[in-house]
Amino acid sequence: MNLYTISVDINRILNAVDEDGCLSDEQLTALDTLEIDRVTLIDNVLARRQELVTAAAAIKLEIDRLKALYDQRDGNAERIKNYILNTMVSHGEKSLETPKFKVSVQNKPMSVLKLPDVRTLPAEFLRFLAPEADKTALLKAARAGEKLPDGVIVGSSGFSLRIR
Repeated sequence: MNLYTISVDINRILNAVDEDGCLSDEQLTALDTLEIDRVTLIDNVLARRQELVTAAAAIKLEIDRLKALYDQRDGNAERIKNYILNTMVSHGEKSLETPKFKVSVQNKPMSVLKLPDVRTLPAEFLRFLAPEADKTALLKAARAGEKLPDGVIVGSSGFSLRIR
């Protein structure tokens, strides 16, 4: 049995009250049983959720550990590469061949190294970004009861469950 089935059964019983608004002893017993089953099932589902949360936290710790190890190893590899590059540049070498590797020094592509105040640049060297809606301002205006522009829809995105 699942929560949806239990809820349907509870609603079926509650909708079957007689003209006096009373339930029979059999209906009350069934209602009590369904409510106990519902609470037990919710408890079991929440226990499973807690297992998943605990497992996810352990996985996150392992991801963080591996990321730190990756960052360390990647940083070491980059430092070794720069060490070799600096050595070759200081010796004026363009390429070098070892028994296992061939390395060469390459010039990086041209890039802009320094810019004046952008207001002094001609228009063809400027880039203008598209405007973006300020959702925080729209929500603030909606909460204040102000009229929003046509086409703007503000509302709740649903419900949330707090578990302690």
